[in-house]
Amino acid sequence: MRLIANSIPKSGTHLLMELLAAFGFRNSKFWIGADLVNGRFGLAKKIIRSRMPGDKILIGCDTPTPINRVWLENRLNQTALGSFSGAHCLYSDDLHAMFNNLQFRVTCVVRDPRAIAVSHMHHIMNQRSHLLHNPFKQAKSDIERIHMSIDGFQTGEITLRSLKDRYGNFLGWKDKASIIRYEDLVGPKGGGTAEKQHDTISRLSTDLGLNYDEFTIQTISESLFGTGRTFRNGDIYGWKNELPKDIILKIENQCGVFLHELGYS
Repeated sequence: MRLIANSIPKSGTHLLMELLAAFGFRNSKFWIGADLVNGRFGLAKKIIRSRMPGDKILIGCDTPTPINRVWLENRLNQTALGSFSGAHCLYSDDLHAMFNNLQFRVTCVVRDPRAIAVSHMHHIMNQRSHLLHNPFKQAKSDIERIHMSIDGFQTGEITLRSLKDRYGNFLGWKDKASIIRYEDLVGPKGGGTAEKQHDTISRLSTDLGLNYDEFTIQTISESLFGTGRTFRNGDIYGWKNELPKDIILKIENQCGVFLHELGYS
């Protein structure tokens, strides 16, 4: 089996990848996202991976980008059995069909949009190489940057999709993949509960046909928590201390249907 660990940026992809590693899958180190075409050495990437003749397919989430279909298929085919690749990709029938044809199972982690807005802003400001760093840096305050993350914007060739659009398009995976919530996976160390963490790990193992026993699930639960260079603190309710009430209401008005669909109050 080969897996894709997919999410909207700042939804907990690295935590999902940590769980898949605990399940015994190897990290292929291949990341499917807009950086395959943009960012450092962007011109060379575009020439080799995007502008070459042939059909294109959209990858990425914040700034979806076309990439040559054959190039991506060939690169994915290098993934060994028993491995996974991380991804930030919105749903499309084309991308789903590609993963399916190449016999990849897709796993996705979702997170409260209110938490994403805060974490997204901090992540971009802390990553100087990020495609959106300079536009965010030019904003006058973190509050203005959070509004940018929520509303999206366009400057020159850079377009950030709104949080509502990112979430709405991403949830196309809901009936095509194994979906778990970050808040249920993070456990007591991140403000969640041991019970939800245990049940989430057990459910995903069953979805993947692993069917671990209770001892194995408990062992994995006790060792699981966020790591990685982009991890801040993992507190599932940290957004309540950083978002003013007017921004909370703004997100709830724009993303209310997603909050309800995913079981967020």
